[in-house]
Amino acid sequence: MNLKFPIRIATAVILVLVTLILLQGARDSARRRGMPGLSGTSSTGRWFDPYARYNNGTHDYYALTFVVSLDGFHPNLISNEATPFLHSLFSLHRGNTTVCPYMIPCFPSQTFPNHWSMVTGQEPGDHGIVSNFFYDSELAAEFSPGDKDPRIWAHSSTPVWADLQRAYESGSYRVAAHMWPGCEVIYDADHSREPAEATAFNGTETLREKAERLLAYLDTDKIEERPQLVLGYAPQVDAYGHGRTYPAPHTQSFQTLLQQVDLFVEALFDGLEQRNLQNFTNVIVVSDHGMATVPAENVILWSELVTDRVNSLVDHVYLEGPALALYPKKGALEQVHSALHELLAAHPLGSRFTLSGPYKAGRQRIAPVWVMPEIHYAVAHNRTLMGTHGYNNTAAEMRGIFLASGPAFAKRYVAPLHNFELQQLLLQLGGVASGFTFSELGADFSDNFDVLRDSFGNGSTYNAVFNNETLPLDDVVQDPQKLGDHPAPPYDSVSGLLDNLLEGLEQLAEWGSGPHGRDLAVI
Repeated sequence: MNLKFPIRIATAVILVLVTLILLQGARDSARRRGMPGLSGTSSTGRWFDPYARYNNGTHDYYALTFVVSLDGFHPNLISNEATPFLHSLFSLHRGNTTVCPYMIPCFPSQTFPNHWSMVTGQEPGDHGIVSNFFYDSELAAEFSPGDKDPRIWAHSSTPVWADLQRAYESGSYRVAAHMWPGCEVIYDADHSREPAEATAFNGTETLREKAERLLAYLDTDKIEERPQLVLGYAPQVDAYGHGRTYPAPHTQSFQTLLQQVDLFVEALFDGLEQRNLQNFTNVIVVSDHGMATVPAENVILWSELVTDRVNSLVDHVYLEGPALALYPKKGALEQVHSALHELLAAHPLGSRFTLSGPYKAGRQRIAPVWVMPEIHYAVAHNRTLMGTHGYNNTAAEMRGIFLASGPAFAKRYVAPLHNFELQQLLLQLGGVASGFTFSELGADFSDNFDVLRDSFGNGSTYNAVFNNETLPLDDVVQDPQKLGDHPAPPYDSVSGLLDNLLEGLEQLAEWGSGPHGRDLAVI
């Protein structure tokens, strides 16, 4: 009697039963966590299960996602010489890595509105944090970076951490947000809009400390105490650019800072691998915007536009990076337009600035009048060499980065993303949404590589990948401003960096001023 056929049938039956048992266990796990039972297949078609338990050899974990934002980091800052680890990601030398040539910020290309876009899936005019500085006429309240007024934030859209934590049974999905703009605001007694863990901005924290603290979220023994989504924010490049410009060619201090940022990102990947978590952890590295250098001769002074006449016609005036945003008094809109038009027409640089209405009509928080400069021009309190952002979001210099690596991603280049699309990707990785897909990068993809080379120098990985350039990184030049007696140490903090600046500290960051001369400086 031939027994091979019955044995094969029995083996097949056993395999089917085992598979069904495993699938049922996964479904039961999802139901125990209060999930809607969405598919675990990722946006790229790769297998990834956001509900399953994994084990690193000693502990159980749910699937993990890290998002790290490098404020002010432009794609063309990545190079093999200055940032070898980021270069390895951008050039697809690491497996399971998806790269956008660049990520498109929202207008205005400022820190707070763009970070809120990334976690709400909406543009600033829709999510409510419309710029770094604004006035809410309904609340009769001003907003500036670092403002924790719950009334202002409660009138903004819901962030991704609240959506994820609400979708699961109470406490079974946790989000940790480390210095992410807006994460530490307390809205109400039930804390329903807040991440499970939040760390407020701390300018003294070094990049080394930041890496350690982000990884420390994963080192608790209990699975229910570990966050599954970790958001981290690093302001060092932005702080440097405001205070010392965004140099091309690179200076020694800027090269040192880029190397420190590269080591920070590498430390996160190394820390995950040391914990044996890489097989079920996705890491996404982004930035909110790039920066542009403004020569001193390209500056129109605040006092040349906010004259006594203009000041008498407005209730609030803010510098939004290089632009001027004005809130006219009731009935004074046309007078403000007329006054500014005359001032710009008479100014030698006036043709480089555009007088426009609100960037999105019908929103009470958006300034009704904007004076917008061309790239590399600005309104400022003083004429000095500076780095800034806030220009048109389509400007090549304002681009952000998007690098995603992990089991949910395939090794490929994809078309540029708008940064508000990040929220849908995070919801999908968290298992509470589906349908996010990357668009294919066409074979005819092209760019203005000459402009990028002029702004950021030779040797970028971006130009090498997409323009087949083999130019070496520009030679490092001497810093135009003295840093002090000692060079910045590795993993320098924002405060440490700023303490070494001898000139231009008041130009460090975005400025906002009311009509009575109250100035606000922020990172």
